[in-house]
Amino acid sequence: VVMLGSADGSSSAMRLYTSDGAALTSEIGSTAPARVTWSPDRSAVLVVTIENGLPEYWIAFVSGDVRRITADIGGALAVEWLNR
Repeated sequence: VVMLGSADGSSSAMRLYTSDGAALTSEIGSTAPARVTWSPDRSAVLVVTIENGLPEYWIAFVSGDVRRITADIGGALAVEWLNR
């Protein structure tokens, strides 16, 4: 079981954790999520934060990698997972 959480409370940046409380990732952004969408296979999560009034898009993988993808989506109005 993998979950999104924060030791600092629900209004702060989140990390991915194992069910025994071990952190899998660094903080995802610097603010609490505005949107969270898990990938269909649950290997990653899309986290949208609002930073300085603007949305920031992040992908966090259960492998521990966190990637900021804001520039990669080019201002798209919708970001969704694709099944392949």
